[in-house]
Amino acid sequence: MTWQQMGIGAQYRPQRRVRTALSFAAIPLVGYLHYLAGMEIEFHPLFLLPIIAATWYGGASAGFLASLSSITVWLLTDWLLLGESTSGVMIFNHGVRFSVFLIVVILVAQYQGAFERARLLALTDPLTGLANRRAFHERCALELTRAHRYGHPVAALLFDLDDFKTVNDTQGHGAGDKLLCAVADVLRNRCRAADICARLGGDEFAVLLPETDAKAVQVFAEKLQQHLLDAMQRGGWPVTFSLGAVAYSHPPDDVDQLVSHADALMYSIKHSSKDSILVGTF
Repeated sequence: MTWQQMGIGAQYRPQRRVRTALSFAAIPLVGYLHYLAGMEIEFHPLFLLPIIAATWYGGASAGFLASLSSITVWLLTDWLLLGESTSGVMIFNHGVRFSVFLIVVILVAQYQGAFERARLLALTDPLTGLANRRAFHERCALELTRAHRYGHPVAALLFDLDDFKTVNDTQGHGAGDKLLCAVADVLRNRCRAADICARLGGDEFAVLLPETDAKAVQVFAEKLQQHLLDAMQRGGWPVTFSLGAVAYSHPPDDVDQLVSHADALMYSIKHSSKDSILVGTF
């Protein structure tokens, strides 16, 4: 399961549905304006606008339906304007226009797909496939806003790998990369769909846990640490984990404050006992 499938980006889906619906609602409006203006004004570009919008926000299938709806409205409007003058030539012309609409849908869908892939790549850690620091901060900001609005708790966990440098030095960077990917696999398998798992950089990872209180984040951290240690044992890597977790009944004002609190707890462990968990409540 990729980090995109685990919830990041889900906040955009309601917006996309609304904008797709508005695109379809605009089609009869364009037809009405065409009826008021008469046959002297070319309305081809105006019919294209809701088709492009529906394709961008709803995908190629929505674009096809918008094209079909647009050409139907356009044909009916011309029939009302021309009446008995309707001919096979007009039907043919609308068939050509429908073909143009479909070509536009294909081009817009391809461009939108490329744009989405580029956006996701910009938010993805290339080695592990987890969210990167930027994506983690974006999602944290959204969750903090939601937690403030509904009064929900929120928690986060930061950890890094104790003695990771030893693996790179003794087994090579290839082994180190394999180790980091093993950590990412544990996170993907042990986190909820609503959580966001990220590699912040180097050997530092983070997990955002929406609607999670102090007791729950303590249990989660203990189980996660054990699963991580099991993965290290299977791989033969002499690595342990320092985990700092924060739980907020009243969310902080910004993401930097949340990350700073968890980071301080993590480094408190890092510079003392290592291989331990420290949970702070706020």
